[in-house]
Order: sequence, then C-alpha cells, then structure tokens
Amino acid sequence: MKLAVAVALLSLVALAYGSSHSESPGTAKMPQADNTDFYMFRSYEPSRLNEDYVTFIVNVQGLQSPYAGPNYYSLSDNHFYEIYVDNTGDGVEDLVYQFLYGTKMGGKQLNVPVRAGDFDCNFTPRNQTINIGIALPIGASGADILIPFKVAGPIYSNDTSALNWFEYYSLTAILGDKSSTTRSNFTVAAGHPDAGSSVFTKPFDYAGEKSFPDYQVYADQYIYPVNVPFCGSRTGQVFVGQRTESFFINLGAIFDLINFVPIVAFPTAITNSYANNDLFDKNIDSFVLEVPSACLTSTGTAQGVIGAWTVIRTLSHGPNGEHIPGNQVSRLGNPLINELVVGLYDKFTFNGVGPDGDLGNFGKYVLYPTLPEVVQSLFGDAVKAATGLDRFIPKTPRLDLVTAFTSGITGINFLQTGATVAEMLRLNVSTPPVAQAQQNTMGVLGGDAAGFPNGRRPGDDIVDIALDVVVAGALCRPGIELNGCNTTDAPIATFLLTDGAPIAATDFLNRFPYLNYPIAGSPRKSSGSSSPATGLTLPSFLAIFVAIAAGFVISFTFFRA
Repeated sequence: MKLAVAVALLSLVALAYGSSHSESPGTAKMPQADNTDFYMFRSYEPSRLNEDYVTFIVNVQGLQSPYAGPNYYSLSDNHFYEIYVDNTGDGVEDLVYQFLYGTKMGGKQLNVPVRAGDFDCNFTPRNQTINIGIALPIGASGADILIPFKVAGPIYSNDTSALNWFEYYSLTAILGDKSSTTRSNFTVAAGHPDAGSSVFTKPFDYAGEKSFPDYQVYADQYIYPVNVPFCGSRTGQVFVGQRTESFFINLGAIFDLINFVPIVAFPTAITNSYANNDLFDKNIDSFVLEVPSACLTSTGTAQGVIGAWTVIRTLSHGPNGEHIPGNQVSRLGNPLINELVVGLYDKFTFNGVGPDGDLGNFGKYVLYPTLPEVVQSLFGDAVKAATGLDRFIPKTPRLDLVTAFTSGITGINFLQTGATVAEMLRLNVSTPPVAQAQQNTMGVLGGDAAGFPNGRRPGDDIVDIALDVVVAGALCRPGIELNGCNTTDAPIATFLLTDGAPIAATDFLNRFPYLNYPIAGSPRKSSGSSSPATGLTLPSFLAIFVAIAAGFVISFTFFRA
C-alpha cells in the first residue's frame, strides 16, 4: 500500500467507533440542535460524474421513530443551521451557508404586519377545521371546529390542502466569516414552478402510506434547483426533509461495553450482517446542498482543498424583528470527535468554539486518546491469553494521529502549508468522484481516493476504518510506519476490526439527495430486517492468521472490495 494513500487515514483521530447520535450531554437535551452526521463529497450521480459539484449533507435530530405521531419531528425555528467552509487553512470560515426554518398551520390565514427581517411570524394562523354538522351550543352560529391533528386527510404531490402543518426555510450565503454583512439569499432557479422565490418548502414527515399515498413523488417536488450566490450564473440543488437514518452501527452492543468481539481474526469475532445495524428503523432530518466546487475554493476554480464543518446557533429577535445570532450550541466536522474523543467535561466547550483553537483546547485528547485504553481494559485479558501480549493498543503519545490532524495529507487532502491546527472535514475537490458501484466502503484505505477521509460519502464505513486506525494503530503497519511508528508500537496494527454492521454506497440512492426516503410511520417495519443492500462490504480476502508463539508475529494480506 502506498504511503500517501494509507497516511490519509490519519485524520480519523476524530472518529472513534460509533454514534449514539448525541454528541454531548448538552445536545442530548435538545435534539433539534444536535447535528449527528456531516458528509461532504464530490457529487457522483451519473449526470454529475464529469461535472465539478460538491454535496454537503447535515443530519440533525437523530433516532426518530417513524410512528411518532401526532406531532412528528419539526425542526427548530429558534436556531440557525449552518455549514462553514474554510479555504485558507486558518480554521476560520471563509464562506457560510445558513438555513433558517419556520412553520405555519394550515387553513385560513389572517395577515398581520410583518416586522423587518422576520421570517416565522408573518401571520396569525387559523387551523384546519371540521364541520360537525350541528350548531354550536354556546351561542355562535358556526359549526366549524378546529382539529388537533397536523394531517387532516390524504396528502398528494398535487394536493396538499388537507395538510395542517407547513414547514419552510430560507437559505443564505455569507461571504466571509459568520459576522460578514456580504450576504445574499439563494433563490429557486428557472424551470421550477417556484422560480425566483427565496422561501423553500420542507416536506412533512412520512406519517404513513394512507396519509401520503405517493410520498416519494410528494417529497421529490421539494428538491429545488437554486441560484447560488457569489457563484456567477452557476446553479446547484437543495433539499431539506426527513430521510432514513444513514449511519449504520451496532449501537446497543457498542455502548454496552463493546458486547461483541471486534477483532476479525479471532474465532469468536462478530459476523458482518445488516441485522447488526441498530438504526435500520430510524429516520433523520437532513439538510442537503449541492454547489459548484469552483465556488468553494479560494482560487475560484475546481481545484484545491477545502475544510468544512457544521454548527447550530441559537437566534433571537432584535427590536425591529431582525434575527440576531446567539450562542453556538453544536459543532461537527469529522464524525464523532466530540462524542468519543473529547473528554466528558470538555464536550460543551468543544460545541461552543471554532476549530482555530483546537490545539490548545483539545490536543491532549489526540495525543493521548482514551478510547484505545477502554478497549484495552475490556479485551486485554482475552488478547493476552491468545497472544501473550500484555498491551495490544498503540503506545502514546500518538504522533501518528497528530501529524495529519494538523493540516491534512500531502497528495490527498492537504490544505495549506502552515495551516492552523484545526479539526474539520477536508476534501480535495480536484479528486474526481467515483461512480456508486465502484466505490470502496473503506475509502482511501481501500484504495479509493475519493472516499473518507478525503471528504465523507454516505457509503464510507467510518466505524470499521476508525477501529482499525485509532484502536489498532493501522498507520503503524509495515510500509506506512507514520512518524516512525511500527508494529512494536502498535502490535495489532495489521488486524482488521469491525462492529459487524456493514455499509455500502449501493445502500443509498444514486442521485441527489442521496439519502433514502424516510421509513413510513405505518405500516410498521418489522424488526430485524436488513438494509436493501446490493453491495457487500465484507473483506474479499479475510486475514490469513498465523500466530508464532515467541514473538507473536502476525502476517496477513487483505483486500476490501
């Protein structure tokens, strides 16, 4: 394996191995302000393979039960949902994409004066009503009674009159940092019935097949072509709505002190099966935005590396009704850094600051990660009995992890010489996208330069990759030996580790917005069903395990499809 390819995995220090979809105790209390997953990749739907587009996906409000009526899962109209892009390497945003969400009830609306800058208070709503066919007994002559439900009857793509709860959003581009006054709204591009509008509709959650007889058609009409501000005449796409949870993980067993054997070479190791994905029957809310890659780089071309992360901030209204940004309450770049790398006491701090201060604030968690120590405490005796090793996890300080964590990897996703140490997801927009069927679920480690950690695609198996790199020390394998580390420093560096929950690009749509339609609230999906996968993520050749007693030398060759 080439060093440049393998070393790219170094930025996985931000990962660990699973997701409870609540990055810290604080956001667990306010799920609408909890961003659970962040994706950034070159668009790979067939019509985009030869085009220069980047897709961002921000998932929020995880672990949604599809049958959670009658209210379901509205977003928050008290927060900004934002994507930050750094194209200069200083850990400070140079471009912001800001979503602002609002709601209104159905039925007749009474218009009231609009305050300047207000978005969600433009009217006093009346509710959908039901005529009960008799006169009211309290003196009024009408017989229309307000209903308590958000859905009053079947909803169709061409008829939403029975919908009693409408959700919508605006999208603003900010050139510069988040405080910049150089900003402009996205508008619906020509060719769409809402062309010119700066207000976009979020489809209602998939309450069930009787309420939404054609939910896919209904939801697809809210995939909008958009005019992208500060991008010349270029256009992109946007969609905000409910989707099936896109993170595949053996969640319950992982947080039950890893209640399985994760080392593939061991005879009792967990077997890969879609039945191990505990989130198979959950939904998520997704913000999906596609923009030309040339509009993201500092040079204004489809060349170069960008860093990005997503944040959620509170908002309040000023004296003239304007929206005033408040505290940053959630932050996510590389998956799971705050959940499984940053210490419990500092999780709130991480959520509230930008990446430019990461070295001083959180560097100790990178140099001395505690996740491997936890794994050592859980499996140390078993590994010693099988191998004779007193300690099987990599030695600290973890300079192998720190090196690429500072700036990205030369030839893969290196951002800039002298760049600030900053935790963010990096993407080389010069790297061509790979068609869905040809994507390797192990990303760069599997020889796919367009995959994680060079951005992140829905089908990249970050759980297994993180286990290999962070816990086993894969960057110390022969032929890699980053910063001089080797199998003496990381005795099981050549092992394969897994949580037993496979994932593949073919588990998802092959077009924008890529994530699957949400699971219907009714009829209820049976438990234990697997993902409709057509791709297999098991290694094509499993480890050839040879244990030699004296020195416990492990030698094997592997290839992941």
